Amino acid sequence: GIKPFKPYNCNMSFLTTTSKRFLQSSQALWVEIGDTLQTKLVAALNTTKVRVTDQSGGRAQGFLIEVESKEFDGLTRIKQHKLVQSIISEEIPQIHSLVFKTSTPKENVFDDVE
Repeated sequence: GIKPFKPYNCNMSFLTTTSKRFLQSSQALWVEIGDTLQTKLVAALNTTKVRVTDQSGGRAQGFLIEVESKEFDGLTRIKQHKLVQSIISEEIPQIHSLVFKTSTPKENVFDDVE
């Protein structure tokens, strides 16, 4: 099955109480965005494999999105990426950077993605 999105887990021992609360609330918001990205892609693409990874050191400002779907059959890589962008278009303004890796099941390039 699809694994839930997991944020970067940082050591907060050096932060003040106020900073810890802010970071924890920010992480909760970004976990929600990571989950939303994953949920939308699974639903819209009949996804066989998907992984959303926070690449911004826990700030969830940059994501690597890996998707394998039959819906990509016959599409160029650019059209695959545009399709993914259109599905998550509501979340894109909240994210600083996105990296997409897409493939079809025939290409089978994501052996370690569940």
